[in-house]
Order: sequence, then C-alpha cells, then structure tokens
Amino acid sequence: MGPTQSSAQLRILLVEDDKHDRLSFRRAFQRSQVSYEITECERAEEALKRFRTDDALFDLAVIDHGLPGISGLDLCKELLDVGVPFPLVILTGRGSEELAVEALKLGVDDYIIKDSGLGYLDLLPTVLPDVVRKHGDRLARKEAEEALRKAHDKLERLVEERTAKLAMTAEQLTMEITERKRSQKQLERYASELERSNRELERFAYIASHDLQEPLRTVTTYLRMLQGICKGKLSNEADEYITNALDGANRMSKLIDNLLRYSQVTGGKPAEQGD
Repeated sequence: MGPTQSSAQLRILLVEDDKHDRLSFRRAFQRSQVSYEITECERAEEALKRFRTDDALFDLAVIDHGLPGISGLDLCKELLDVGVPFPLVILTGRGSEELAVEALKLGVDDYIIKDSGLGYLDLLPTVLPDVVRKHGDRLARKEAEEALRKAHDKLERLVEERTAKLAMTAEQLTMEITERKRSQKQLERYASELERSNRELERFAYIASHDLQEPLRTVTTYLRMLQGICKGKLSNEADEYITNALDGANRMSKLIDNLLRYSQVTGGKPAEQGD
C-alpha cells in the first residue's frame, strides 16, 4: 500500500515512554506524504494534563499500553470516562491480542500490534488518518441519528396534539349532532301538537258554525214573518228595528257561511245543508 496524501494536518498526541519507539513513529510520518503534527508524552499523567488544557488541539491519541505508572488501557478508560472528543488507538506488543480486544470493548477506536520487524510503522500513515475519518463518520452518523430521533419525537408530539384536537373536535361535533337531533325531535313534537291543535280548532269552527246556523235561520224566518205581519201596523221606529234586526241576522248568516267554508277548506267536515 502506498503512502497516504492528506491536505489537512493530522494532529497526533503520542503517549510513548520508549524514546526509540517515539523516534521511529515520527520517522514513519516523515517518510509519508501525510501532513502531520506530533505531540509527545512519556507518561499517562502528562497526557491527561495536556488533554485537560485543551482537548481541541488533537485529532487522535496513540497510546502505548506498557506505560510506567498508569497503563495505556487505564489511560484510555480515564479519557473515555471524561468524554474524549477524538479517537483513541492503543499500541500493544505481540501476544497481547486479548488486551486489544478488551480495549475495543472499552470503546477504543483501534489497536496496532508492535511487531518485532517494525512493519507496523509503515501502516501508521495509512491507518491513523483512516481511524480519524471513521471516527468522524461515526460522530456524524450519531448526530444524524440524534437529529432524526428528535425529529421523530417532535413528530410524535405533533401527532398526539393533533389527535387530541381532532378527538376534541369530534366530541364537540357529536355533542352538536346530539343537540340538533334533540332540537329536531322537539320541533317535530311541537309541529305534531300544532297540527293537532289546528285540527281541533277546525273541528270546533265546523261544529260552532253548524250549531249556530239552525237557530239563526229560525230567528231570520220569524223576523221576516214578523216584518210581513206588522208592516204598516207599527210605528216607523218599530219597523226600522225589525229591519235592522233582520240585517244583523243576515250578516251573521254570511259570517257563519264563511266559517263553514273555511272549515271545509282546512279539513273540517262538509257542512250539512239545512232547509
């Protein structure tokens, strides 16, 4: 695999207590076309101090496990516990593959085994930029997933709010429909009662007009007979009284006839014809 080219400078925090290994590490990048900046620390405590000063100074940390004092794995634990923002790569000796697996389970991004032939050094300019890229991809994917989760939660809240509003609207609509049905039934009841009242009124008009017709005819007949018998025999004033009474009876008869016709048109029984 050929040397890796990169336009961005790769800022590396190297935690390595062996002077010759640090020199070999630096020379590996000098032979490559990777733009780099290496900050060296011999102990874990020094690396923690630099990290706490400004963690934005580095793109990744390469940590040897066999450090004096705090081991490389313990240093990775501390960095991960405080939320290190850049990827971690641990260097282990051959035969410590189990340690490498433990580091990956812990959250370390990658591991590199120091082989006796120092072949691992040629891999550094290729592997380390790739670790940074993958770490950035994971962070971007995590941010995208978090944004998607928030959007999903927001959508769920909006759906719940909308559902609640629709349920409230449906309940109000049901209440309005129920009220309209109740009002419709009440109107139908009023209409039925009014129709019955009208029928009773029409029936009363028919009966009243029919019952008044016969005695009024009798009164009219006797007035006409009285007018004929008494004509010229009474005073003018008496004749006028009889005439006025007969006119009133005739007007009353016309009113009764009109009432009978009304009762017939609006549903009353046909009037019986008298003599």
